[in-house]
Amino acid sequence: MIYAYANDRLTFQDLREQVVNTEGRLKMEPNYYNFLREPGLINEPTAVQSELYHEFLLNYVHFAVAQDKHLRTDPDFYPASYALASKKLTGPTRAIILGRVLQESFRFGHVKQSAAMLADFRNYDPKNQFYPTLQSDFDQHKSFAIGAPAPDFKLATATGDTVSLHDFAGKLVYLNFWKTTNGLCLRDLAYAQELIRKFEGKNITFINIALDENEQAWKQLVTVKKLPGVQVRVPGGGLRSAVASAYALQEVPTYMLVGEDGTFLNTKPKRLSSRAAIDEINQSFGKASTYTSAIDFPATKK
Repeated sequence: MIYAYANDRLTFQDLREQVVNTEGRLKMEPNYYNFLREPGLINEPTAVQSELYHEFLLNYVHFAVAQDKHLRTDPDFYPASYALASKKLTGPTRAIILGRVLQESFRFGHVKQSAAMLADFRNYDPKNQFYPTLQSDFDQHKSFAIGAPAPDFKLATATGDTVSLHDFAGKLVYLNFWKTTNGLCLRDLAYAQELIRKFEGKNITFINIALDENEQAWKQLVTVKKLPGVQVRVPGGGLRSAVASAYALQEVPTYMLVGEDGTFLNTKPKRLSSRAAIDEINQSFGKASTYTSAIDFPATKK
């Protein structure tokens, strides 16, 4: 239970920010994180099999890296996390946490950075327990790496015009895949409208891509609610459509940020209801060039 409690304390600030749409980040007392200094909390060999322990250590690594001013959206966030875990952790737990860091880097699109880390991981996995699974995971996610081109599409708007992703080259693009029949999507409508208003006049376009089978019901909602942003619909198939397949969609709502150069910038941005979503978008302007110019690590061998 000590690790569950420590993890709850460690993640409280971030979780509160994701749930409560406040204007400011909650400020913690200077001594709030003193509990991290308790002996046996970071390297405890008897807890190596505990999932709660692993979860706490992963969040601890992310916390420590964030204290060094590394943002999760930065290209160096996961390399910094990997380096810190390599240095701070010991024994069998180290390989487990390094593997977790790698999996997160794959799933959040940091493939250029994670390829080199994956090659290095073999030094910590001499029995080859985890490497094959990590390599497979890497291969599944590399098509949606940050810096990879976002698939183009040509879809009709609610007013009958046709737009494509390419039409918005030079702008940051926030993609929102949704359905009018999904409760969570409907709940997020108000947050989506507020977010669009906050960025009015900025170099960003919000494209809302509906996966509805019923065109009339979609048009009616868009019209009655006067939904802002670009409103388009995939003509058929929903999550089985070509567009959904191209973006590997498994559920709605799904959000993605595409950089000014048409490449993926963030494949898992914060929820629209989160205050952090605003900060994340503000930090994304002009960042596409950062990823494009980042070191292109050689691909790992299969």
